[in-house]
Amino acid sequence: MPGSVNPSAAYAADHSSRKTAPPLKPSRSVLALGLGAALMGLAACAPDEPQDTRSPEEIAEDARARLPDDPVLAEKYARSCKTCHGDPMNGAPLSGDIKAWAKRLEWRGRDGLLQSTLNGFGAMPPLGLCPDCSVEEFEKLIAFLANQPQPEGAP
Repeated sequence: MPGSVNPSAAYAADHSSRKTAPPLKPSRSVLALGLGAALMGLAACAPDEPQDTRSPEEIAEDARARLPDDPVLAEKYARSCKTCHGDPMNGAPLSGDIKAWAKRLEWRGRDGLLQSTLNGFGAMPPLGLCPDCSVEEFEKLIAFLANQPQPEGAP
């Protein structure tokens, strides 16, 4: 057809004087190295996560066996808290599971955890099945569960 222009030929003619290299495709190993470096950078920026070298089985075994030293608190813990926090099948954070409790302490703080205990949270009923526990006892139980130092003023 006279007067018609082939678009491919026109593009080639317009760009033939330019010397450009074709785009490079990075190899998989280069991409993997870049991704690895990025992930390491993100990990370096993350807050220090508490270390616990125990296996999940060891954490569960420890949770089943743990009791507070105070005999009154141990009795209240055994009949209320341990039901859920000593059995991994219940889905509650296990007693003494450092990583699980550190996340909750960071997210809610001790006061937030106390409020959850008093008012209920998720599947946990208000007062955590311990209607005769005082606020001070709840604070001590939370510290025990989280494997944290006892609150100030605690004996």
